Amino acid sequence: MPAAVAGAFEAWPRSARLPRRDVMHVAYGPAMSPAEIATLDDDALVAEVERRVRRLYDWLCRQRAR
Repeated sequence: MPAAVAGAFEAWPRSARLPRRDVMHVAYGPAMSPAEIATLDDDALVAEVERRVRRLYDWLCRQRAR
């Protein structure tokens, strides 16, 4: 199941010792079926999961910008 998180860096930037109170958004995409996964080799599976996560992240960023 692909998932994306937006706002994590704002809540805990690398330069901060501790996290701060901020809003984070999480989106979950539809799970891939075992049959769908079985048709892909390792490289294709990684590419497909990455594509789905990036699409979710882009959608989250557009929603936050509203």
